[in-house]
Amino acid sequence: MSSFSAFLSKYGQGSSHEKYLSYGTAGFRENAVSFPLHTVFARMGVLAVLRSRYLKNNRAVGVMITASHNPECDNGIKLVDGDGGMLNQSWEPYAERLANATDFVAAVTELEQELGLTTTATAAGEGERGVVYVGRDTRPHSAELSECVKEGVEAYGGVVVDLGQVTTPQLHFAVKEQDHGEYRESRYFETLSAGYLALRDGAGSSGSDCVVVDGANGIGALAIVRMGEVIGRENLLLDVRNAVGDGPVNEGCGAEIVQKGQVPPCGVDASSDANKLLCSLDGDADRIVFHSFLGACAGACVGSDSDRAENKWILLDGDKIGCLMAVVLKQELVAAQLEGIFSLGVVQTAYANGASGAYLRSQGVPIAMAKTGVKYLHHVAHQFDVGVYFEANGHGTVLFSEAFLAYLKENNGRSGDTSDRIALALRRLDAFTKAINQAVGDAISDMLVVLACLRILDMNLLAWHAMYTDLPSKQLKIPVSNKSLITCTEDETAALTPPSLPIALQEAMSTTPLGRCFVRPSGTEDVVRVYAEAETQEAADALAAAAVAAVHTSLSSSVEPILSRQHTV
Repeated sequence: MSSFSAFLSKYGQGSSHEKYLSYGTAGFRENAVSFPLHTVFARMGVLAVLRSRYLKNNRAVGVMITASHNPECDNGIKLVDGDGGMLNQSWEPYAERLANATDFVAAVTELEQELGLTTTATAAGEGERGVVYVGRDTRPHSAELSECVKEGVEAYGGVVVDLGQVTTPQLHFAVKEQDHGEYRESRYFETLSAGYLALRDGAGSSGSDCVVVDGANGIGALAIVRMGEVIGRENLLLDVRNAVGDGPVNEGCGAEIVQKGQVPPCGVDASSDANKLLCSLDGDADRIVFHSFLGACAGACVGSDSDRAENKWILLDGDKIGCLMAVVLKQELVAAQLEGIFSLGVVQTAYANGASGAYLRSQGVPIAMAKTGVKYLHHVAHQFDVGVYFEANGHGTVLFSEAFLAYLKENNGRSGDTSDRIALALRRLDAFTKAINQAVGDAISDMLVVLACLRILDMNLLAWHAMYTDLPSKQLKIPVSNKSLITCTEDETAALTPPSLPIALQEAMSTTPLGRCFVRPSGTEDVVRVYAEAETQEAADALAAAAVAAVHTSLSSSVEPILSRQHTV
């Protein structure tokens, strides 16, 4: 294994870092300037080959180099499994073992034996070498780190398919669609655009959908321009702001700052952009939120008096997106006479605004709860034939069961003209399955589906906003060194330890009208995240402050020792 020997000479046997890296909900993520990521990324190239070989028959897996919504100085790596979804959770410990190993060869050899892959990749047959799709975002260090991944893949005998600069959802889509043959970039744009055009066909008035897109200075700005070209200006008019090169990725713009900070991004203006539908992607385009400035003429017929205030800024987050899609899907399932035959449900996390859950229940849509992180929502969504999941941050999609897809394939071509409501519903449901990216949350796919849903419901921006009124909320994060002392229930709606923490939080909620709050340790950062909502913004702010105080008090008073992990592999 001469190439592997050269690889070891370059990257070494031991770990390049002292900090223990945990594979969080978004893989590994650190500051690319101060943290030695090169060795970690190279090792993940080896792990990707192992995963591909384990899946057999050259079933490709993917590796994405991105730090998503984090600042440009950060970078990260996440693996895409052979079905196009996130890395199987049973393999996350393997990723951690290789990333932190002090004897890399011993760790790889041990893992090969555990997996029954005792033949080295370079000596394996052509059909067992492993195939790895590699994609990267537009951060200045992503190209260099991508080369590290490719070196790891090739040194271990795997085959690299370099997708270059792509969004995270593009990479997921490519891995999911690999059974169709050799990778072809245009298939992503062709599939989603055809689904969008079919979904909006015959819905509402003719003409272009118009939207201003905040590209977060990231890769999504490039991909959405390409999508607009494929769809055509006669159907979709895009006004892209915060494009690549306009500034550092996510700085002052993007879905994270818009949704968490509840402020408009840079690059848009209350006067010149009044009454326009605006949306913000994040740095790798797997999240989206919508927003708008209401001008003097807005809200004449729809919305509260406060909504009619000139230049008021409104946010339509992932909760509103999920509710909009669920309403359309329920309407079409009922029209197709499939309600009760195929199940529909929405999966939410503790971050979902309480008003959204109340609205869905009023529409007869079942709700399931999941732990924060799309890999958890994705899993729960499979419980339904039509499973909608969205985090409040705008990360989400819709999953369809194999039975439901098979039914549509068999029945979508049924006889009937456009006046046949059952036939129309079947066509819309079939188009929905093509316009949505089922592999992962996809900002561009979700944007197209939202535009089509608004047409189907003949709903304007304010009517969508007025579906329900969000309870005022506040989100914070607290830097801590001992976040592991805080544990929560499975769905993270309540704290369990330290023992004093749930008592203090419950007391704060009990004295706050419509008060609800929770805290949870971050899966990717050394912080504790705090969420609070209440009847008024002042009450939500006060509840959040009380939760922060409870976290500090419980952590400082806890006598539970922090055990350092020892790793010898």
